[in-house]
Order: sequence, then structure tokens, then C-alpha cells
Amino acid sequence: MKICLMSDSHGRTDRIDAVLARYSDIEMLIHAGDHANDVLSRKDVPWKTVCGNCDAPGSAGDEEIIDILGLKVLVTHGHLYRVKQTILPLTYRAKEVGADLVIFGHSHVPVILEEDGTIFCNPGSLSYPRGSVSVPTYGILEVVPFSGACRVDIQLYGMKGDPLPGFHYVHQFLKP
Repeated sequence: MKICLMSDSHGRTDRIDAVLARYSDIEMLIHAGDHANDVLSRKDVPWKTVCGNCDAPGSAGDEEIIDILGLKVLVTHGHLYRVKQTILPLTYRAKEVGADLVIFGHSHVPVILEEDGTIFCNPGSLSYPRGSVSVPTYGILEVVPFSGACRVDIQLYGMKGDPLPGFHYVHQFLKP
């Protein structure tokens, strides 16, 4: 299953359109908030989204827990967990819900890391990049099931479709 990961689009639906036009095999879009309404009316691809601190309250939930081929995925914007200061409260929430993978945003800084067997991914921002990456970014998540396990492959990209060096992660989850 191939999933496009986005966050912090802040009204740049033209960039969402450009990214999705690049791929003909996207099966889902996950938007981690701040202008969740940028995807609420999309009909070209199934989507999941959450509210960020710049979204109208109630336009989407604060978090979503979704199943992707047996993986438990927590999607949240991150502002409620203070991800700009530390990822620790988000790691506690991930453990609390038993998440295998956490997709979040808010900081506009792309991140892929593993903490105690849980993968955390912030695809960065499609609108206002921050940190050491100076271009708008998004991610592609591929989940491939095989005999009692699944392989997760995450690659972050710049707006022109170029892979971001150092932002690629592959992990195998064993499932009971």
C-alpha cells in the first residue's frame, strides 16, 4: 500500500495537487493538520486528516488511530504534545495507544526516527519549511505485507520529487 504523507499545507492546495499528480498509485493521503480543510473535499484519493493549531475547531479530530495492513498508526498534528520542544509526550501517547507508527506535523521540520520500536515521521511542511531543509517537503510511506510481517518504507521528498538525503527509513514489523 502506497500512502502520501503531508502536513502544514496552509492553503497551498496547488502543492498538494502537484505532489499527487506525480504518483498514479497513491492509495491514501494522510494530512497531519494545519489546513486540514485543504483535503476535506478531495475525491481523487481516500484521505485521513486531523486538526492542527491553525484549523477551525471541530473541522477534524485532534487525532486519528488507523489500521494500515495490521499496523496501528497514530496521526496527530503534534501541537497538543509540544513537539516543537520535545517528542517525549508524543512517545508516551504512542505507547499508551500501542502505535507502531506516528505521523505528526506542527514543527514544519522533517523527521524520521525510531523510539522503542515505534517509528515517528513528520513529513515537514508543504508551505513554510523550517530547520535544515529549506524546501517544501512531503513523504511516501509504503507498507508491504508478507507472511506474518510487514515492511515499512518511508522516504521524504522535496517539492520537485527529489528524495531528501538522510530521510529514508525501512523497518520490518513482525505481527502475531
